[in-house]
Amino acid sequence: MASRDDSDYYKVMTATDDRPRPVMLIVSSLSQSYNNLTALYIRVEKSRLPMQPVRILLVEDNAGDVRLTREALTEAKVANTLTVARDGVDALAMLRREGAYAGEPRPDLILLDLNLPRMNGCEVLTVLKADPDLRRIPVVMLTTSDAERDVLAAYNLGVNAYVVKPVDLERFFRVIESLDGFWLSVVKLPA
Repeated sequence: MASRDDSDYYKVMTATDDRPRPVMLIVSSLSQSYNNLTALYIRVEKSRLPMQPVRILLVEDNAGDVRLTREALTEAKVANTLTVARDGVDALAMLRREGAYAGEPRPDLILLDLNLPRMNGCEVLTVLKADPDLRRIPVVMLTTSDAERDVLAAYNLGVNAYVVKPVDLERFFRVIESLDGFWLSVVKLPA
């Protein structure tokens, strides 16, 4: 068996010239190229493959608003699993996986109305942001109230966004589409 000179063992030849190059330099270049190609591949694949459905909890007591939200999400082609809680007490039971909700997955995003029976949106928000298991779930207050005191109260309690529901149907659909554009397409949600 021929002996090998260790100084030559750690050098390789490139295809573009005959100079020996240190392996680490080539590995570093290959690694950078691989990272660039991987990033490009991921961007291309994301645009080609259907997205994983986002789990949305809609906390809303008005059946008409629930129906409109469902239609707007469908119209905006948002891949989602929409769960509805009719009041704050039910919403917290769902989020804590209590009783009939044991084993249910937690939502990726909460759309929370302000004016709810049994426990209003600010009370729900207070409980959510105080709970270490729930506080990272993004909450968008989606309500008809544009009162400055409600906006300030929600932000002081840690809401991630406050959106006033437009009365006009077309504008409501645009609002839901913009929620998709930002919260479901741009923002990295916690796993």
